[in-house]
Amino acid sequence: MKSKERIASIAAQAVILMAVTAIIIVAVVSYRDSKKDGDVKADGILKEFDLWYTEKEYEPYLREAVKRYEEKTGIKVKLVCCTGIDYLENISEANKSGKGPDLFIGSETDMQKIVYLGLAEQNYEDSIVNKENYLEKAITSITFNKKQYGYPLGFQTSVMAVNMAYTDTLPATFDDIKAFADNFNSEESENSQSHANVENILKWDMKQVGFSYGFFGEYFNVGGDNGDDVKALDVDGENAVKAGEYLYSLAQYFYMDIDAITYESVLDDFLGGKIVFTIADGDIIKKLEEIDANIELTTLPRLTEELDTRELSITSVIFVNPFGDMKEKAKDFAEFVSYEMADEMYEITEKYISPRRIAYDNKYLNSFVMAYEKSAGMPKLMCISDYWIKAGVVTEKIWNGSNVQETLSSFKEELSQRMN
Repeated sequence: MKSKERIASIAAQAVILMAVTAIIIVAVVSYRDSKKDGDVKADGILKEFDLWYTEKEYEPYLREAVKRYEEKTGIKVKLVCCTGIDYLENISEANKSGKGPDLFIGSETDMQKIVYLGLAEQNYEDSIVNKENYLEKAITSITFNKKQYGYPLGFQTSVMAVNMAYTDTLPATFDDIKAFADNFNSEESENSQSHANVENILKWDMKQVGFSYGFFGEYFNVGGDNGDDVKALDVDGENAVKAGEYLYSLAQYFYMDIDAITYESVLDDFLGGKIVFTIADGDIIKKLEEIDANIELTTLPRLTEELDTRELSITSVIFVNPFGDMKEKAKDFAEFVSYEMADEMYEITEKYISPRRIAYDNKYLNSFVMAYEKSAGMPKLMCISDYWIKAGVVTEKIWNGSNVQETLSSFKEELSQRMN
């Protein structure tokens, strides 16, 4: 697309979005003016407000928060679990008739669409969301075009898990793991666990992009630091190519039939002492607490002394709908869920970890926090909303032997066409 055509297209999109937002505002004002007095208390405060969400794994945490908040304030919060299909569009449509939620949970990956549809209140200087209260990565996750929207709720990322029954040190690089494999059979175990139990030195679910992206994460730049810069695109640089070549070398060194692997089967084998090194997500913490094993978690090692890695992370965010009827109370509840109860999130969900600054007693949680701080977030651009799927296809192709330079160049060309 030529420069003038691109500018015209962007301008047209902006006009359409402004018109849609104006229509929503008029519709909402009209609806509110027609509301019956029976819908509110005598003091003008609604009896309850709504929170919409799609990820059922948050339900136990949200239900506990709702219970405590009602006991604290007397205000009820109605939880509405929605389908992920057209989720944001349905919120926008509901806003037109004044029936949209007061709060909703979304992903940082949808930030551009959320902002352009006018679905989120902006955070201002008095917000509790700052670097003193939240991890810097969390602040980045809610930033779009230099403005902050919503409250960081929970994150997912990956770590390297190491069975210390077979080694005394954590690997600094994947080269270290290869060297360990070279010498493993000749080692005498100083631990009670027999080396005969081991079936694989290194094994993980390569087909899950959350586990494979880290091999390129340091050298893929899509959307810039905040994931919102449509001009920032670099996925085929010299180091990205070297990282891809190294990933393929691992495929040759540690053969895995990736089509026959599931994350659950790998994790079970790892916890059973059959695998020395694996890549895991937050599910592993609860399982480690249930067994007696000498296992450590650490950030993803570098590839080599020269090539680094960077885990992928995704942050969930709780947004205040500007068209809701109880914005102030909604903000109060968002703070309650995001900040006040944050230290209990993993304990309740057994999956998500809060991005609030918390010094956990649990060393495993602290390992995930360290990985999150190092991690690469997902782009927030609507034009590449399926980026994570495309990135997963690329890593799988390279693992299976596709030419690295050609695969990455093709990936860049596809992204460039959509971002420009």
